[in-house]
Amino acid sequence: MDLEKWHKSWRLVACDDGLGAVECLGCNRMSPPGSSNRPFEHDQGCLVATANDQYPWADLRDALAIPGFVKPRSALDGVR
Repeated sequence: MDLEKWHKSWRLVACDDGLGAVECLGCNRMSPPGSSNRPFEHDQGCLVATANDQYPWADLRDALAIPGFVKPRSALDGVR
């Protein structure tokens, strides 16, 4: 999985613990780094969920290990 594909389903968010979390863009459930070895638990009916277990932290690690081009984005994209 490349970083662009990962970013269509997940995002990194800051947390008060300073570690952050991965957040699902479909159901907004979060996974802290300490739970990276467990399958992600989506809310029922989440459109990002698949029939297979998902490990977004491992997918992010793998995506960051692959050199390539990522389209630059701004937090202001889409703001008028």
